[in-house]
Amino acid sequence: MARKELIESDAVKYDIRVLDRELREGKISHKDYEAYLKSLPDEESRGEYVEVFEEGSDVPTPAEGDLTFTSG
Repeated sequence: MARKELIESDAVKYDIRVLDRELREGKISHKDYEAYLKSLPDEESRGEYVEVFEEGSDVPTPAEGDLTFTSG
């Protein structure tokens, strides 16, 4: 794929890293973006649940008298 074709493709056009700017500059309308989101396939069945944090884990909580750093 040539560079120009890549830049104009939906993969780049709706990339989250440039989307805000494209919307702000009017290159993409909110209506077009919503239509793009609705056109994406539903991949929920391919996902898996990953537990990231478990309450009561062995992570220590700060105790009274521990050093605390603040800015400003």
